Amino acid sequence: MAFIVFSGHPSSGKSLLAARLQKMVQEEGRACLVISEESLGLTRDGCYSDARSEKVARGQLKAEVERCIGRQHVVILDSMNAIKGYRYELYCLARGAAVRYCMVHVDTPIETCRTWNEARPADARYATAVFADLAGRFERPDSRQRWDAPLFTVRPAAAEGEAEVQAQLRAVLVSALDLVQHADREPGSEGRPVPPASRALAPTIATTNARLSSTNLLHEIDRGAHQVMDAISAAQELRPGGAPGTVQFSGEIPSLRMDRPMHVAELRRHKRAFLRLVTNLSLTKAPDAVTAQRMFVDYLADQLTQQ
Repeated sequence: MAFIVFSGHPSSGKSLLAARLQKMVQEEGRACLVISEESLGLTRDGCYSDARSEKVARGQLKAEVERCIGRQHVVILDSMNAIKGYRYELYCLARGAAVRYCMVHVDTPIETCRTWNEARPADARYATAVFADLAGRFERPDSRQRWDAPLFTVRPAAAEGEAEVQAQLRAVLVSALDLVQHADREPGSEGRPVPPASRALAPTIATTNARLSSTNLLHEIDRGAHQVMDAISAAQELRPGGAPGTVQFSGEIPSLRMDRPMHVAELRRHKRAFLRLVTNLSLTKAPDAVTAQRMFVDYLADQLTQQ
């Protein structure tokens, strides 16, 4: 359905806004799941205390998103998502799942984040060194990058106040749930620009897992092609030196019209070229040996036509 990614400095107010957005989604009658370090039982300070722990934490968050993302519900990722390369990986997950996607940047001044962090209980705050390290490495989302678009910026500490925060969250909701057609009926929306609409991302070859094939499929394809060659050789033996005419094959394999003979060396050359072609297609068009046999017969027919 939709995947909403939050991004921002540590202690910028992301979790409170994510919870509010989750409630708004549920009020629209949609199922919504928030994924965060806390939901996975990770401590904010501990999982970012060193590079190894941070890498493990990002991997766990990404794996949970991949497990939960789908068209049945909205997934909100409540984390810093500070690295643009990591945000690109999240974008690819959304594209592979063919769901709507949008980025929410919680833009809170760093000094305010530091104050909010120090006001937290000791077991819920970032250590001073960890906070400084994370804040220094934060890469701001950029709406010019497709993995950061559409981009919504929410400023919970800005002078505009609560009304503007609510309006921005509503804009995220409208975009993620494709409610643009109803935006003009929202109270107080007069004069407010229509929020940028997200769209269902289309999977590509890069973001789609290839269909699993049996381990011996290539062997079966090779064996099927060899059976076609044997049938052609047997038909040619019945007419030595001449064209074999129409060659019949067993099963559902179509017949092959041959107006000239094909010697064994030529058949082997065509088989090698055919196997390379099938391999380059990642077997997506050759799900079984029978289909591969039909494809090989069609391939030979094309070669006979060209020569």
